[in-house]
Amino acid sequence: FSVLQPLGTANTVRIESSDHPAGKDLLELIVPSTASNSSQFIEFQKGSSIVAAINADGSAEFQQIEFGDNTVQTTAAIGPIAFGSISSSAAISSGSGGYTVVYNNTLNRYEITITGETYHFTNYTSLVTPASYTVSSFRTSSVSGKLLVYLYNSAGTPIQGNFHFIVYK
Repeated sequence: FSVLQPLGTANTVRIESSDHPAGKDLLELIVPSTASNSSQFIEFQKGSSIVAAINADGSAEFQQIEFGDNTVQTTAAIGPIAFGSISSSAAISSGSGGYTVVYNNTLNRYEITITGETYHFTNYTSLVTPASYTVSSFRTSSVSGKLLVYLYNSAGTPIQGNFHFIVYK
């Protein structure tokens, strides 16, 4: 059914099937159900550097990906690192988790700390949407690794209000 065939001097192994039945796996890799999610099915190395891995939890890691048009992507096109719906009292109504929010009464701002991130506005893309009719304008900034959100009424006075945010790295 299957043939392992070394090719030339390149130490290549090829698995072939001339009469492979439909619905059957040509190659099946199984790790025990007790294996951790960080277990790997396959690891690819160039010298001593890992360039790709396929993990037991179904995730995959690649150093870079080349597309059909010869463009290369070296960073992941992933979703936001944090998002949420925040109430005027700084309570998290819903969201991704992995962050905390406090309202700083002295400086009239919301301070969002994202776990594992040292936020600076030049290194992240952040979107804020006011969710209170009393909020006429807003701005974002950063200090000490935190995302800052300032909300203002129509007179330009700082206020507390509901808002949504999304942060991409």
